[in-house]
Amino acid sequence: MDAITHTVLAVAVTAGAWYGGRALLMREARRMWDHIATPEIKREILLMDALIKHWSQEDDQYPKDQAQGPLQLELFKEYNAYGYSPSE
Repeated sequence: MDAITHTVLAVAVTAGAWYGGRALLMREARRMWDHIATPEIKREILLMDALIKHWSQEDDQYPKDQAQGPLQLELFKEYNAYGYSPSE
């Protein structure tokens, strides 16, 4: 087996072991969640979900059209879209 094949196989096996182990760990954590989570943690998660939902509703109130102009700041107004200064 040459060095390139060995390296490719080593990386593939290491990545498979890493991501497989992470998947098994997450599956076990999800399975044990009801047994180890305290009511305070569950309440905080519900509060964070409510905040995220509220923030997304606030974002939806603003118009999405670009008729009012760009929302991003123009840091270099002296350059046009092609990167040239108007004086050149």
